[in-house]
Amino acid sequence: MTLHSIKFWDFSTRLYEMSGVAEICLELQDQLSLDVNIILFCFWGAHIKDTPTELQWEDIIEFSRDWKKNFVQPLRSVRNSLKREINNYPSTKDFETLRKRVKNDELAAEQIQQEIIQSKIETRDLKFQPFSRSDAMKHLAYYLAEEGIVLTDALKNKLDEIAKNVSLM
Repeated sequence: MTLHSIKFWDFSTRLYEMSGVAEICLELQDQLSLDVNIILFCFWGAHIKDTPTELQWEDIIEFSRDWKKNFVQPLRSVRNSLKREINNYPSTKDFETLRKRVKNDELAAEQIQQEIIQSKIETRDLKFQPFSRSDAMKHLAYYLAEEGIVLTDALKNKLDEIAKNVSLM
């Protein structure tokens, strides 16, 4: 698939719905504390001819860490607490409604994060290209190194699985 100015959010939601992608992303989030939005950015960014500069990468990662800590993670914590506690309260319908609202707010926070990430590389004229698996892996290697995570064979296999789905889009 060649992107022609597709928004990062639209790309992410399409990819996330593909077989196995959500499960892998959530596993990487839960087990390695990786930011799913940056993982998805690595794959979306592999459609851009000129890769982000080191300064842009630093800005994206620093912004995302702050955003996750201050907005996404608190909403996720509330949502997960509501999910765990739902059976301890008599009005489970209202409880579930509240949990769904918090989930929607969490998704809205993630969408805003992606829009800001995209804006950080739109300082130049983006030229899109067909998906480059090698570019995606370079982006991922950079991000993993920034997070102090070693690219094991098991992790590489999971990222390859996402890359296969991207190539099917």
